[in-house]
Amino acid sequence: MESYDISVVVSTRNRANTLQRLLGTLQRQRLNGATLEVIIINNGSTDDTETVLARDWGLNLVRLQEPVAGKSRALNRALQQIRGRFIVFTDDDITAPVEWLLSFLHAQQRYPAATAFCGPIIPKFPPGTPTWLPQHSTTPARGALFGRFIPDLPEGPLPLLVTPHGANFAAQASALKTLRFQPELGPSKENGLMMGEDTEFVIRLRAQGEEMVYVPDAFVEHWIRPDQVQSSWMFARAFYVGRARVAIHKTPKMEVMAAWQKTENLEPTEAMEFARGFILNFCCGQIHQLRAEGNEKLESELASKVRDLAIPAYVKLLAPPAREALALHSAEYSASHS
Repeated sequence: MESYDISVVVSTRNRANTLQRLLGTLQRQRLNGATLEVIIINNGSTDDTETVLARDWGLNLVRLQEPVAGKSRALNRALQQIRGRFIVFTDDDITAPVEWLLSFLHAQQRYPAATAFCGPIIPKFPPGTPTWLPQHSTTPARGALFGRFIPDLPEGPLPLLVTPHGANFAAQASALKTLRFQPELGPSKENGLMMGEDTEFVIRLRAQGEEMVYVPDAFVEHWIRPDQVQSSWMFARAFYVGRARVAIHKTPKMEVMAAWQKTENLEPTEAMEFARGFILNFCCGQIHQLRAEGNEKLESELASKVRDLAIPAYVKLLAPPAREALALHSAEYSASHS
């Protein structure tokens, strides 16, 4: 079998326009003689994805099909067929400078003992985005909602408590061995807009003792859609961020009251409403996942904290799945205490 220096792996579903932009980015990469294969997994797209992939991009392009919606499932299919010695994972809605992949290769040479690498992810917001949103102080929200990853760190080993996002990380193929993405995480037919497949994958990779190196020069830009800066999308996303938190770590973040109190120092503006909406939907996602995993003790403890936040006054901030999760718990709570 022919081998390559680099394999770039991308799962795509119904994003023909952004996929086309990504392929243009890959087409323009300067590789200084390194060989590249690009593996695109069409995860059940019903748009023009196949038409885009059929064009002559001048790339060693491998087209795979995974008809059942599930990002983890699609990525695992690709891992069965990779021929590159160095694997770069990214998303179909990024662009990158022409030396993106070369920056990773050079970092490999500087850190020969390292087996995993990551780079910055810089959100590119659409016209009309509220000026406060890109710099909002709810830092976890910026990372979870928009994939932002710009740690204030020099090049070198990444601290264990800092975890990169899936749009820009890489590993030596030899380090992955039988490591695979968890099907219960990531967006899928059965899990809805679930996320966290990349985070959990990296956590397990590093738990094997693999050193991860942060490469500031290997950055990508993540293009945010106009609908993704609407409160309806952001609050629904926050719900699934909460679900993923519990699914990955098996315990919720319980500091809901302290986080809420911080919002009381904000002016009653759209920014404050966003902060409170993120907190509430995130907590409801955690409640939902605790219930799904049968952890009644922590579910009740967290739900009690959320009820103390005077939810009726903020019910308009709850995304539909969050409202359902809280309503179901409240109904059962009321019945058991009547």
